[in-house]
Amino acid sequence: NVKHAYSSTLQSQTARYRVVGTPTWKYQNWSKDTNHLILCGLTPNSQYEVQTRATWNIFKSDWQDPENNLTFTTQAATPKTDRDADGIPDSAEACGPNEGDANNDQSYDREQASVGSFVNQITGKQVALSSTCSTVNGASISTEQSDKNDIAFDYPAGLLDFKLSGCGSQVEVTQYYFGSFNPSALTLRKLNPTSGTYTTISGAQLSNVIIGGQAAVKVVYSITDNGPLDLDPTVGSIHDPVGLALNTVNVPNTGLHYDLK
Repeated sequence: NVKHAYSSTLQSQTARYRVVGTPTWKYQNWSKDTNHLILCGLTPNSQYEVQTRATWNIFKSDWQDPENNLTFTTQAATPKTDRDADGIPDSAEACGPNEGDANNDQSYDREQASVGSFVNQITGKQVALSSTCSTVNGASISTEQSDKNDIAFDYPAGLLDFKLSGCGSQVEVTQYYFGSFNPSALTLRKLNPTSGTYTTISGAQLSNVIIGGQAAVKVVYSITDNGPLDLDPTVGSIHDPVGLALNTVNVPNTGLHYDLK
């Protein structure tokens, strides 16, 4: 826990940290509304030093003097904990935007089986997924494969493959793709990995949002269990690989572009 000794209005907080004896700092901002700080991307069996600073409405504090640095030693690497059993490690969800609440529902992602978030290796930014199902059963991001290429579209945030369980007959899915995207230029498209074909998801709503000070595109759409978007024939389970598609030719790709209603 980090505590400040000033009484003016706090605007923002920043920490920097590094392995003792190394020259390069990593920087991390965190919410001004909490004194709880989680540091991400740490190396096992290493001693770290941490400095903090705060920006107030009347001034910005200096980094503390080196003799007052916080220090700690990380433990050896252990199997990754997944307390909510959503197939995504707690560490991946805890290090997301908004203090680990990437979908901004006022609860930590790592404590909700119905919410999953992790770093998108294509954009380097977080991607988050939630639904009206009870559990996320794993999610991953991939690029288009050469034998399953969507000829008229590119996927700047990759393809999000996810599975859900504990679902009703109608499921609302919400996704957040962090980064600078123009939703008016994007279309949500679905991949059928068996046939290698893509279809446009009719009725998907795309909008810009700011969560924890970071920009994202929010996507909301509906899936019918065992309907045309669901690849899993098991009742109550959903499998739906989708991605944000950018039209690269500005004309319909005949034979590849369908509206699912």
